[in-house]
Amino acid sequence: MSGKDKDLQQLKIEGDLVTSFFDNVDRMADTTLYAFIEDLKKDIDLILLILYNSTNEMIVFFTYLLILLKKLNPIDHSFVNAMHMIKNLAREINDDNQNHQPSGTYQKDFNRFFMSHLLRNYCSIITESPSKRQHICELIYTHCSHDLQLRIKVVQTLKKFLKSDELVYACHAFLISFEEVFNEQWFDVFLYYALIGLSNPKNSIRVYSLNVLNTIAKHNAESILDITDKIQAISIEKHWEIKA
Repeated sequence: MSGKDKDLQQLKIEGDLVTSFFDNVDRMADTTLYAFIEDLKKDIDLILLILYNSTNEMIVFFTYLLILLKKLNPIDHSFVNAMHMIKNLAREINDDNQNHQPSGTYQKDFNRFFMSHLLRNYCSIITESPSKRQHICELIYTHCSHDLQLRIKVVQTLKKFLKSDELVYACHAFLISFEEVFNEQWFDVFLYYALIGLSNPKNSIRVYSLNVLNTIAKHNAESILDITDKIQAISIEKHWEIKA
């Protein structure tokens, strides 16, 4: 970025420059942050090489990226650009055909880091920022889209980090909507939770469950034929959310 950027000139350095920069990202102009992320994207190969050679650098780098996701407004171009960068990084790392990846060992380490650290922080953002929920769910899906068993593990782990059943079911509805191809084992996991959700006293959870079933039906209508009676039974609900 240009050394003449007024936001960078006004930056008060306390400690190291990098920490000061990320501590103040929510006070900077959207254009400044967008340009910063664009510069990072231009060096993606170098960044990947550094990450592959040091687990500690991976942890530090993604910790800074999490700060961007937490502090930036989802309608800002810089937030969208940060999302794109993280998704591209996850795809590159999990792509077995990438020539610059040293071995499958790093991929396993990265996915363990995702399950133990990133997912927890993503869920924290989902809890604290309703306007970012769909965005973060898309990010979670990107992290695990390459591995069916990892996707199933993510769905089963959401309750641990989210606590709220309503948020868990909201994430289910978002996550399954990103699937483009029907997979019986993957969809059965959502079907199990959706059937439980249909009997929940909270309207929102029943709505999310119906959204999940609707997505499943779009991919494979036969898979929900056995529960049509249950769906018909709640169609007489007086709440407008259910009828909608």
